[in-house]
Amino acid sequence: MAKILHFINRNVKQLKLKAMKKVVVISLMSLLFLATFAQRPSKSRSTEENDNDRNKNEVTVNRSQENTSRSVEMKSDRSDNITSNDRTSTTSRSDDRPDDVYDNRSIADKGNDHPDNEYNNDFRNESGDRVNRSVDDKIIKTKTEVHKNIEPHSGYNANSGRDHSINSRTYEVERKNYETPHRNRSHHEVYYVHKPKPVEYRRIYHPYREPYNIHVIWTPRMYHEYMMIYPDYSYWYYPNGYRIRTISAYDAMYYIGEVVNVYGRVYETWYSRETDEYFLYFGARYPYQDFTIVIRGNKARQFSRRPEIFFEGRYIWVTGLISLHRGQPEMMVMKKHQIHLY
Repeated sequence: MAKILHFINRNVKQLKLKAMKKVVVISLMSLLFLATFAQRPSKSRSTEENDNDRNKNEVTVNRSQENTSRSVEMKSDRSDNITSNDRTSTTSRSDDRPDDVYDNRSIADKGNDHPDNEYNNDFRNESGDRVNRSVDDKIIKTKTEVHKNIEPHSGYNANSGRDHSINSRTYEVERKNYETPHRNRSHHEVYYVHKPKPVEYRRIYHPYREPYNIHVIWTPRMYHEYMMIYPDYSYWYYPNGYRIRTISAYDAMYYIGEVVNVYGRVYETWYSRETDEYFLYFGARYPYQDFTIVIRGNKARQFSRRPEIFFEGRYIWVTGLISLHRGQPEMMVMKKHQIHLY
């Protein structure tokens, strides 16, 4: 019995080992099968993605080529147009050059030959009737450099009858170099005067106190009054409603031939008995002053019996026309309301 039991146990162990071997082999086979099938879809996906990337790259390359070809075509068209325009402009210039070179007439004379010219006072409409230009059109087309930033106002034109000469070079030069008319003046005797510091230094470190609420408007009444005050000046051009500028006495040199409000402090006064005029000097003593005001004796004595003492050291602002006298700016004051104390 013992031998039989031993034989049975040995056979059972052998059967168990065979079963275990079969299980191990089956499991290994299943794992290999799963691994192979798992790799197949990943490879297919990678190949599909690569194909899509290739297609996209080809599309972008084609588009870039199309864009470059279009840009080259546009540049060639533009160059052709430019060359054609240059040819036409050169031909037109060559055609117009003899008239501009050999015709010595003024702009006003040329404007009178053609009714539709911008320098003429009237023009013809489509039906052929002559129509007067509006004041706004005159103001827009006849602005000087000083009045380019001024909006046009309808109504009164201060320079009616002289519109043809406003934009000319001679008009600007004569206006900027306008000198005070020759009058009998006695010379101010000076023995020794210390030369002051430059204007740029004094403008920064010794500025004038600015006045408040200065609001002077150019009107037809003011135009006629200034025509009487300054009869020798013939370069008027201000639209109705134009606000007169306010500047410092340091900057008066840059506004020759303009009607402005000048403010500052009177540094020195001097009275001329021969001409009965008072001279107010700004910035420094004569002859190094920055700006001069000349007042008639009867108008100056309306402020005080001793104007030479009254005005000295005072802050004043004056409205009037700035002119040149011996290379320095000055203003002739003929009315009392032109001078204001502040």
